[in-house]
Amino acid sequence: MRVLTAAGARAADAAAQAAGVPVALLMEQAGVAVAAAAERHFAPLRQRGAVVLAGQGSNGGDGLVAARALADRGWPVVALVAGGPRRFAARAAAQRAYLARLAGYGVPALTLDGATAAAVLDRHPGALVVDAVSGTGVRGPLRAEAAAALAAARERGGAVLAVDLPTGVDPDTGRVSAGAVAADRTVAMAFLKPGHLLWPGAGLCGAVEVASIGLGPFADASGEAAMEWVTEAEARALAPERTPTLHKGEAGRILVVAGSPGFGGAAVLATLGALASGAGLVTAATPPEVRAALLARAPAAMALADDADLEVRAAAADAVAMGPGLGRGPETVGRVRAVLARARRLVLDADALTALAGLGEAAWRELRRSPAAAGGALVLTPHPGEAATLLAVPDEGRPVWPEGSPADAAAVDAGRLEAARALARASGAVVLLKGRPTAVAHPDGRLRLNGSGGPVLATGGTGDVLTGLVGGLLAQGLDAFDAAALGAYLHGRAGEQAAEGGDRGVTAAEVAAALPAAWRLLLAGDEGSRG
Repeated sequence: MRVLTAAGARAADAAAQAAGVPVALLMEQAGVAVAAAAERHFAPLRQRGAVVLAGQGSNGGDGLVAARALADRGWPVVALVAGGPRRFAARAAAQRAYLARLAGYGVPALTLDGATAAAVLDRHPGALVVDAVSGTGVRGPLRAEAAAALAAARERGGAVLAVDLPTGVDPDTGRVSAGAVAADRTVAMAFLKPGHLLWPGAGLCGAVEVASIGLGPFADASGEAAMEWVTEAEARALAPERTPTLHKGEAGRILVVAGSPGFGGAAVLATLGALASGAGLVTAATPPEVRAALLARAPAAMALADDADLEVRAAAADAVAMGPGLGRGPETVGRVRAVLARARRLVLDADALTALAGLGEAAWRELRRSPAAAGGALVLTPHPGEAATLLAVPDEGRPVWPEGSPADAAAVDAGRLEAARALARASGAVVLLKGRPTAVAHPDGRLRLNGSGGPVLATGGTGDVLTGLVGGLLAQGLDAFDAAALGAYLHGRAGEQAAEGGDRGVTAAEVAAALPAAWRLLLAGDEGSRG
C-alpha cells in the first residue's frame, strides 16, 4: 500500500489537475468517502447528529462536502468554519460554493471556536465530530480557537472521525502538536502518509482506512522513492514458491553463526527462527558449551564447532545468519570480516554489527564490497541503539546521516525513516531497523514499513528469532529487500499469535514456536483462492 509524504500527495494532486481532473471532483470524492465511513462505522450516532469542524484549506472543503452528504443521508449536521462564515467564504471560490450549498440541506454554519463548539455539542450531546481542520496541510502549534474546539469535541462528542489526519499530527514525522486530540477513526485521502504510521501520531489516528478518490495513477508524480506499507496480500506475494517435488536440499541451506559462553540462548533462538523459515537444512556454528543445549532445543538442526572451516562453510551455504550472542571479544571482528568476505547471502545482527562499527570507516567499504551486497542479498538488522552506533561512524570523512550523527536510540526513533535510508546508502545493504513501525530500507531509497507485532516483541531474544528467519528466507532465494520485508511481517504476526491471551510474559521461544501458525495464516488466502 503506497505511502506518500505531504509534498508527494500535493504533487499527485497537482498532476491529477494538470491531467484534467477537476479539484472540485477530488473534493467531492473525498467528502463523500468521509460520509460513507461515518455511515459504516458510526451509524448508532446518526440520531445524535454530526458536528463538522472545517479549516480554511482543502481539508475544510472535504469536511463541508461530508457535511452536505451526511445531511442528505438524514443526519442532523452543524458546520463550524474557521474564521466564521463570512471570512471563510471570502478565502476562495471553492470554499464559498461549498458553504453556500449547505443552506439548501438545512446545515447551519457557525464560527469555529471553543465556546461555539461546546455550545453546539451541549445541544447535540454525543454527536459524531468530523475533524476537518487541517489534515496534512498545517504543521506546528494549533491556533487557539482550533485547539479549544477540538478539546470540546473530544470531551463532549460521541466519537471523532478525522479527515486525512487528526489535526496536529505532522504528516511526515508523526510528531504531535499540543492540543491535538485522538480520533476514533481516520479516513486517509488516496494514500497513507508517514504520520499515520509513525508514533506518537499513529496513536492518535485510531483505525485508518484509505479512500480512493482518483489520485492513485498519479502516485509517482512526486518523484519520491517508493514507500510502501506491507499488507497481508503484499507479504503473501513475497513468499518463496514451493513445488510439489521440493526436497530439503532444494529448500535452502543456512549457516547460523551465533552464541558464546553465557549467551547460548541467542544461538538457540536464531536457529529456531531459521528452522521455522522453511529452509531445508539448518546448521549452527557455535561454541562447544552451547551445542548440547542447542541440539536439545532444536534437534532438527545440525551443530558444528564455531571455528571449524568457518570461511569455507560460509561460502558453501546458501545463506548465513550471523551475530546473535556472538560476543564482543577481539576475535569477533576477525570472524565477521571473514564471513563478510565469503558469504553470498548474509544477514548481520547484534554483536556482528557492533564489531563492524569498531572498524570505523573501513566498515562501510567492506560492507559495500562484499559478495552479498554485490548480489543484493545483504541485510543488516539493527535495533535503534545499534543503528545510532553505526550512524556515528563517518564514511570517507562525511557524516552518514545528513542531519548529523544521532546521539542515541531516541534520536534514531525520532527520524527512523531517514536513519534507515542513511544506513542502507552507506552500507549498500538492505537495513531492517527494528521498532514500530519496522522500517526496511533499500540502498536506492525505497522503503517498506511494517506494523505487525507490537509490545509482545519487547522482550529479549525476539530479535535473534528474526535474524534466523530472515536468513532462512535468503537461503530460499529471496533477495534482501523481499526477505527483510517478509521476515518482519511474519515475525510480527507470530508475535500476535503468541500473544492471543495477552502480550505480557510471552517469551522469544514462544514467538518462534508461533511462526508455523503465522505462515499458515499468511498463506490461507492463496489456498482459499484455489477453492
